[in-house]
Amino acid sequence: MPCLLITWAFSKLERRDGVAGGNDLFVVHARRDNTALRLTSRDEIEAGEVIAEFVPPANETQLAVKDIQQAQAQAKKEVVRAQPLPIDQGLVQRELQIRTQITQAEGFLLELQKFRNEIERARAALLTEWTREKTRIEGEIAATEKFLAAALSQLEIARSALQQASDSFKKQIITQPVYDARRSNLINAEREVDGQRVALSSLKSRSEALEDQFRRSDAALAQQLVQIGENNARFSASLEEYKAQLAETERLLNDDRARARALVAREIEAADLETSIAAAEKDRAIETTQLKAPFSGHVVFRHPTPGLAADGAPVLALSSGTGFLARVRLTRAEADKLAAHGQPVPLMLDHSVLRNVITATFVRVDPVPLVKDQVIALLECTLPAEVVAGLGNSNEPIKVRLLWRPSLLENTGAQASAALALFGLLGGMFSGSRARQEAQPDVVSEAPSSTADQVKAGDDATAPGESIEVEEKTSRIVDIRSRKTLVQHHGGLVPKDSVTGLLDRDQFLTIAESEVRVASEAGTSLTILIVRINQLRETNAFYGRKVGDEVLKDLADVCRGSRERDITARWTGEEFVVLLPETDLAGAAIVADRLRLKAKHLQVGDLPHMQNSISVGMAQVLSGETTVLQALERAAQDRQADEDDDGMQTASVTA
Repeated sequence: MPCLLITWAFSKLERRDGVAGGNDLFVVHARRDNTALRLTSRDEIEAGEVIAEFVPPANETQLAVKDIQQAQAQAKKEVVRAQPLPIDQGLVQRELQIRTQITQAEGFLLELQKFRNEIERARAALLTEWTREKTRIEGEIAATEKFLAAALSQLEIARSALQQASDSFKKQIITQPVYDARRSNLINAEREVDGQRVALSSLKSRSEALEDQFRRSDAALAQQLVQIGENNARFSASLEEYKAQLAETERLLNDDRARARALVAREIEAADLETSIAAAEKDRAIETTQLKAPFSGHVVFRHPTPGLAADGAPVLALSSGTGFLARVRLTRAEADKLAAHGQPVPLMLDHSVLRNVITATFVRVDPVPLVKDQVIALLECTLPAEVVAGLGNSNEPIKVRLLWRPSLLENTGAQASAALALFGLLGGMFSGSRARQEAQPDVVSEAPSSTADQVKAGDDATAPGESIEVEEKTSRIVDIRSRKTLVQHHGGLVPKDSVTGLLDRDQFLTIAESEVRVASEAGTSLTILIVRINQLRETNAFYGRKVGDEVLKDLADVCRGSRERDITARWTGEEFVVLLPETDLAGAAIVADRLRLKAKHLQVGDLPHMQNSISVGMAQVLSGETTVLQALERAAQDRQADEDDDGMQTASVTA
């Protein structure tokens, strides 16, 4: 029974610790030296899609300068194209004079045509007005004649009535008033006849005057049209003569221009080349402001206020899966039971501040190099935003603790302890003479101790004074990223590069070969960066080699201080190499981005205006490769690419 209690206590107290990180995680970090940060609002991202855009003030100025340079080159091209060829200036002046005469003649013809149209419109209006007025007067004459005929008829009637009234008055048949009335009617009829005759005479006079005025106005307009026709014929003849002269002059000029076009074509070609260079540099500057997704996936973390994030803080994280994997060392038997469990298991974050409990799903197991019956269980998990921020700000993974443990009845030690306890109980019952004793069976723990990965170099011997760190038996903490770099294991090696203090080419290749072997045995990723100072030769030529050496030293410090576990060496006069253990291409891209950010702020003495640029290429050591030489060739090709979606990126460096 005590053995069962001991086994139960050991199972309960046994820590199943590990680490959580994001090997397939791509993190975008804030940059406080930028005026704007635009993050994608999409959750599902395609490879090559722009997910963030940084707009630093210096880049805005650089883009404006490139626009000015491009405009200047284009203007130069236009000036070259528009400038006069080395031809006979007399012909040029003659051509200009003839063209001016043609323009004037065409202008005169246009004005004459306009004048003709106006006169024709005036003549038509005159005819219309004359016709309308004549028709109206003729109508009034006809009406007046009718009124006159009626008035004459009334006059005859009035005269007859007055004659009858006079006879009747003499015979005293009618009275004086009746006679006076008949006389008054006669007077009125005579007045009406006189008035109609006067009106008729006036209307006929108006009609004659209107006819006379129309004839005179129409004759004047017709005379103007005749003069316009004569002028039009004269200017048309002059225009044809000018055009013939212009055709002859242009033929002579074309013959003369043909002799000078070759020289102008060369100047235009040079201007086109300058425009293309300015456009390419502008495109490169725009490309440096954009951050593209290296793979397809979805956003697993988004900063709530990216504009207020601290410098270097993560603002967006992209992953092809959930983004995070936990690695926990277990015995192979426990790993098999965990795989058969088939349900999400709890993980607790082992952090100084955060103690969140998260869930994880079993993915697969990886073997532990040089340790028998021990495996690394990989569990897919989702980390809180605070932990993602911690991963972005630190090079170290987050430690986790697996809270799941196999059932006590399934534990081999527990089963052995139960069998021994039963055997002891039966022995006590049969002997009867022995006092009850506490069974002390030997329990073999299934948690063998393991050693840290031992790095071999040369004859597989460690440097003097270097000790091998041994884990405690109850600890299963697996943190491959926290191991020391090969340079630290080879403490006896002394860098030979006199300028930068870094490893030289031979030492780097020796250490890198060992690192490739270790990565192959552990099944981890290994990536190499090649960093080149693009304008180092120009800096040496312009400022002197002393300033160039200072630039080399400063950039060497930047590369050396990228991460503690990385291995840095000087490869050529203006190139460095950085070996990144346990790092895939996505992680290498993050390291390269940080190198550019740090290199951007480099300054040498009192020369803040001096500018250089670095280019970074990267490549991963493939399975089956025993050295880094092939990866170095791929990284060099990646660095030299002009257009790069998954390779070279360039940043401005203030030296």
